[in-house]
Amino acid sequence: MASSYLVLACHGGEESKDAMYANLKSRVSNVCDEVCKFDVPESLKFGSFDSLIKLMDDIAKYDGQVETILRRIERQMLELDPKADFKVLFRQKTMTIESYIRSFIWDDTKFPRNRNVADNLAHLVMTVQKIDEDVKAKAYTFTDVKTSLQNANKAKASGGTLATAELVEVLTPEVVDADDFIDKAHLATVVVIVPRGSEKEFLGSYEKFDEYVCPRSAKQFQKLVDGKLTPITDKDGNTLWRVVIFKNSVDNFKTTAKANKFTVRDFSYSVDEYTAVQQKLKTLQGEFAKQETNLKRHCAASYSDTLVAWMHCKAIRVFVEAILRYGVPPNFAAFIVKPTSKNHTKLRTILSDVFSASGLFGQNYIGTAGDKKADGAEGGEDEAYYPYVSLSLAPFAEAKAA
Repeated sequence: MASSYLVLACHGGEESKDAMYANLKSRVSNVCDEVCKFDVPESLKFGSFDSLIKLMDDIAKYDGQVETILRRIERQMLELDPKADFKVLFRQKTMTIESYIRSFIWDDTKFPRNRNVADNLAHLVMTVQKIDEDVKAKAYTFTDVKTSLQNANKAKASGGTLATAELVEVLTPEVVDADDFIDKAHLATVVVIVPRGSEKEFLGSYEKFDEYVCPRSAKQFQKLVDGKLTPITDKDGNTLWRVVIFKNSVDNFKTTAKANKFTVRDFSYSVDEYTAVQQKLKTLQGEFAKQETNLKRHCAASYSDTLVAWMHCKAIRVFVEAILRYGVPPNFAAFIVKPTSKNHTKLRTILSDVFSASGLFGQNYIGTAGDKKADGAEGGEDEAYYPYVSLSLAPFAEAKAA
């Protein structure tokens, strides 16, 4: 994944931007892995200085909002696939995150230069908020299907009890014989849960629970395990039995069984119901796979669109700060550097030397509420004040935390 970057801008001075770029690149080569030009148009429309000052008060907030949405989409992608491949689709070309940042080009189609910069920013934020809402909606749909599938699979999961299990998933056609369940005009079959170690007691007493219990009708349900019939049990060792009784005696049988610590489950065996349950499960599995694939694709596209928007937000922020610092007509140079480590002390010293020695600090800076700390002061990159434009850029949360 891409590392953290710094977005920098200084006064254009008398040098060509190519010369400034070459000088900066040579001076920071030992402390930066990369130095790139940052394509921030100088022809953006902004109206008056007062409008820029007002925009300066809002743009840091918008920057943070867009980043928050980017992080949320990133987390969603990694939850779906820890090895998710992050790419940018720009102008019908798929690029790595690093390639897009290195070769950033202003998108006049989405953000026309002849449109006021405040309007471009408002459009950008609105677009990203819509992306966020769409991702949340699709994630909700996916989670709903996932929950339904998890609930449907609970009966099959190990560690359950016969008292709570869906018996349609336990007493399957592979387990039930043709004459196990008798349902006639006057006869019914009940399913009884017998506690571990109480089998002998059950067999000796169940016929006395009601006078209309069919003698010797108790039968333990078994399943084939490794070619051998084995009693169906749960995690507590309880076993499952059937008893045939007269229908008008079912309620009394339940009451008496409960008094003797045996549990009667309400269950009517049906092959059709079992088939319907399996079909529902298959449908849920198919829908889960479909929604997961859709969400992965949507998140990948949304991450790409949000990162593109965030890069333009950074470019607008650089433009606004550069105009307020260096005045008009616009004359500034912007760069993106990737420091070799999180310790930026040496890099900051070199940057101060490079820009000041070249007379590129500029003298027309109009202070804003965002200026808090002098160069070298503690605090985040975007909180400190440097005599040049300096913004942090971390495409991924891991890189920012590094």
